[in-house]
Amino acid sequence: MKKTVLFFIAFLGCTAVIKAQSYSVALIPQDLKSYAKAVVRKDERTVIISSPSNMVYQIKKATTLLNQTSEDMAETVVLYNKSRKIKSLALNIYDANGYLIGKVKESDFEDRNYIDGYSLFQDDRIKSYRPVIRSYPVTVEEIIEIRYNQTLAIPDWDPQYHDNIAIEKASFEILKSPDYQIKFKSVALPDPEINTQGKAESIKWTLANVKANKYEPYSVNEDKRLPNLKISPVKFSYDGIDGEYTDWKGYGKWVYDKLLTGRQDLLPSTAATIKDLVKNCKNQKEAAQLIYEYAQKKNRYVSVQIGIGGFQPMKASEVDRLSYGDCKALVNYTSALLGIAGIESIYTEVKAGTERVNYLKDFASISQGNHIILCLPFEKDSVWLECTSKDMPFGFLGSFTQGRRALLIKKDGGELVKTPSYNWRKNLQQRNAQFELNALGSLNGKIRTLFSGIQYENRESLAELSPTKKEEQIKLSYRDIPDFEILSYNLSQEKLSPKWTEDLELSTAHFGTQNGKYLIFDINPVNVSKMDLKEVINRKNQLYINTGYTDIDTIKIKVPGNYKLETLPMCVNKSFDFGSYELKNTFNNGELLTVRKMIIKEGVYPPEHYEAFVNLYETAKKFDKSRCVLVKND
Repeated sequence: MKKTVLFFIAFLGCTAVIKAQSYSVALIPQDLKSYAKAVVRKDERTVIISSPSNMVYQIKKATTLLNQTSEDMAETVVLYNKSRKIKSLALNIYDANGYLIGKVKESDFEDRNYIDGYSLFQDDRIKSYRPVIRSYPVTVEEIIEIRYNQTLAIPDWDPQYHDNIAIEKASFEILKSPDYQIKFKSVALPDPEINTQGKAESIKWTLANVKANKYEPYSVNEDKRLPNLKISPVKFSYDGIDGEYTDWKGYGKWVYDKLLTGRQDLLPSTAATIKDLVKNCKNQKEAAQLIYEYAQKKNRYVSVQIGIGGFQPMKASEVDRLSYGDCKALVNYTSALLGIAGIESIYTEVKAGTERVNYLKDFASISQGNHIILCLPFEKDSVWLECTSKDMPFGFLGSFTQGRRALLIKKDGGELVKTPSYNWRKNLQQRNAQFELNALGSLNGKIRTLFSGIQYENRESLAELSPTKKEEQIKLSYRDIPDFEILSYNLSQEKLSPKWTEDLELSTAHFGTQNGKYLIFDINPVNVSKMDLKEVINRKNQLYINTGYTDIDTIKIKVPGNYKLETLPMCVNKSFDFGSYELKNTFNNGELLTVRKMIIKEGVYPPEHYEAFVNLYETAKKFDKSRCVLVKND
């Protein structure tokens, strides 16, 4: 009997070791480690839909962080609100050999607002935990269960959410009744396995042994290349509101009828103010600009994540009373003001961000947008408004929402439309500098710069800074002029278009370098390329340029009268399909004239163009630092 007990204990010990070593790094196939900073050992997700108002989401995921470059992936973050409640939450931490070295309970997680610093009140909160990692590799196992009282927003799945992540095993399963309809759209995923038994249906996607990709800068968006799954219901319930849609038209109709209708009420006094404001306007566009600027001055942006899960805007009367709101509320309020003047406007959903992401033409789901803007469909051309900004010019969207497919929410349903694009011709930075250099190397002069299109954003944040911070930023912008003193500075904005005009007068005693009878100085101190691109051997991804631009710099430097030209930097002209770099230098009558022009054109180009793209920036970086040599007259 004693021997049997000892054998049983030994057997348990062996099984414990086997279980502990299941996350051993040594068990990861070698080809999955190539290019990877992390390997997903398992990712098992299950969505259980019991009814349109009852859904459970279960996650069991273990990720091995191979080295310190994966430090940003160590944190576990779980969002919750009144329609999304955490039922269980725990972490297990394993060392490189797969042994359990730490357990984290839900009570150990930090609990905070979803958007700190920008929200006065909201339902959305997050629980987060970042383990202290003293050595790598380490494996973090997440065990999470969330219960929803809605099915409008069924979780999407992004198993390989970065290029440098490999996947050992992953699965996503939906359990539901056969008569409950869903729609789904996948990228780089195999077809799901569908099984039906009586009153239960399983739809399951699986992945195994997916290698990490070598990171390639300037690649097409990851959602077009890496495995991902979008899911949407046909019939759903959210916060007691039922709905149904199969396409964008039906989705837009539901949003208009259930979320927007009846929320543009305003006090008679506000209506009177608006009518008085626009009474002398010549046309609707002029009136719309006055109303937009009125709303900008009156209100400020504050995140307000309440009311049907944060999808429904505050009433216009509430924004009017409180003078704040989120993007939904400020758009709805501005639309209500425009309505008083008889100006049509359309509430518009969009996926905002510096990278352009389009709404999918053939698949409708609520998860594709994250921001609201306003469209004014005038007869000859539409005007678009960003209502969260207090100083954005009328009709300018900026890089945050420009040039992408968005969704108009109209009375008769949703309609996909493209927001205005600012191409490389419009995104202009044009600089004129006139300097005078003396024999001691001191420099005095003036610089005037025009920023327009998306390059308007180059100076957008500067306008709001304190004098001290503003001076720091100016000196950072012109850091290739050593130790300069700002003699005067002015930044003026054109309200009718996205344009800044910057005037800077400066002086420095340390620009030119004396070397015996020679005086040496930089020909281009105002726009030196700092782009440092790495070469990619055997590139696979297309070259994707999200935003193009044009920089034109004209620099005149008057040299001391007792010096003549010894060496003039060479001229350069390189041109490709995606852009060009040109540098011209001429010297006449004691004045050096340098004209620099760089153009980068937005678009998608073949992978083999990337090498030339790197070469173009290397050329710019090299020749932007060209120096002129003067020699003293005998």
